This record gives sequence, C-alpha cells and structure tokens, in this order.
Amino acid sequence: MGQLRKVLVFDDSYVQQFVFQKDEIVKNSFEIFIRTPEYLAEMADIDSLLSVSEKRFLTILKSGKS
Repeated sequence: MGQLRKVLVFDDSYVQQFVFQKDEIVKNSFEIFIRTPEYLAEMADIDSLLSVSEKRFLTILKSGKS
C-alpha cells in the first residue's frame, strides 16, 4: 500500500451550522437550489395571470353577473 499523502479536514462547526439542519439538508436550500432566475420569471408570470383573473372576477361581481 502507498503512503498517505493528503488529508482533508472539515470544520465541524461549519458542517453542523450549514449542512445538518433540522428541516432541510442544507441551510437556505430553497434559495440555493430552487430560486433561480427561471423560477422567479415563472412566478412573475403566474402572479400576472392571477392578477388578470382576479380583476375579471371582481368585474363580474360588481356587474352582478354570474
């Protein structure tokens, strides 16, 4: 067997603080993995569609039509 030439050391406090979380594997995992520019664009599109639907619904309610 060859000699050990390299050793990596983990900062245990970092690992405990950021990696092993109660409710998620990585602290702020949503911000890291999900909240991308594409996600934000899709959410803006959804918000816009919901806003249009809400305005139409309110218009119908005000006019007394069903």
